[in-house]
Amino acid sequence: MTTKDSFTTSDGLELRTRSWLPPSTPDGSIILIHGYGDHCGRYERFAQVLNAASLAVYSYDQRGFGRSDGKRGYVARFDDLLADLDRFIEVIGPDIHGKPVFMLGQSFGGLLTARYAQTRQPDFAGLVLCSPFLGFPEHIPKALLVLGRFIATIAPWMPVSKVDSQGLSRRPEVVAAADADPLSYHGNVLARTGAEMQKAIAEVFRDIAQLMQPLYIAHGDADSIVPVSGSQSLYDQCPSEDKTLSIYPGGYHELWQDLEDEAMMNEVCEWIRQRL
Repeated sequence: MTTKDSFTTSDGLELRTRSWLPPSTPDGSIILIHGYGDHCGRYERFAQVLNAASLAVYSYDQRGFGRSDGKRGYVARFDDLLADLDRFIEVIGPDIHGKPVFMLGQSFGGLLTARYAQTRQPDFAGLVLCSPFLGFPEHIPKALLVLGRFIATIAPWMPVSKVDSQGLSRRPEVVAAADADPLSYHGNVLARTGAEMQKAIAEVFRDIAQLMQPLYIAHGDADSIVPVSGSQSLYDQCPSEDKTLSIYPGGYHELWQDLEDEAMMNEVCEWIRQRL
């Protein structure tokens, strides 16, 4: 069963929510955080697989994405996203109380998941990071990254890069659907957004000792949007005593919509169920 609703952020934005519930009482709950340019409606199939594993799924369109309020594709402060997640968890609290809770973040949502765990230390049963955004691809010049931080202070709306949708999946129909999706953001990454991304990534590795929760990371080694090296570094440095890194040979960015989608989603479900 799928339900739709919304909640209001501390600064007055309305963010649209979506939940997928199994037919019987769930054994646990998943808080699903979508990626940059994305929206939670694209995760219908993944949510149904999680439902089949007796897991309830709760998600929302982040500010500036999907059906939610906010400047399209713009991140003024990464901390605003953390505060939005605080508010969302408060709203769904009565529904998830008493059962194990996991957070699942895709790409930029994986970065948000890691920072949330580090800064809030929530009592989650585990974290699932799918192709987490923990580094920039090699084709983006390092000089541009340095310059981008300067541009962000004087011209925050200036476009500095663009995500190539061809790297989402090896399935052409997935790329075509993403390109045609009116709720997805198809514009450029703006300078301020890029600078906030860089800052958050640096903070993840600066505060790596605070990442203690059980951790599962999935990444494709042919991901051209977010390099697998970031996931490898997080796995190597993370002090958690329960951590798994699953690298998919030839895998693209959205593994849950790539050629080995069934295997990837089933592996996520199995990892979660082992920790209920």
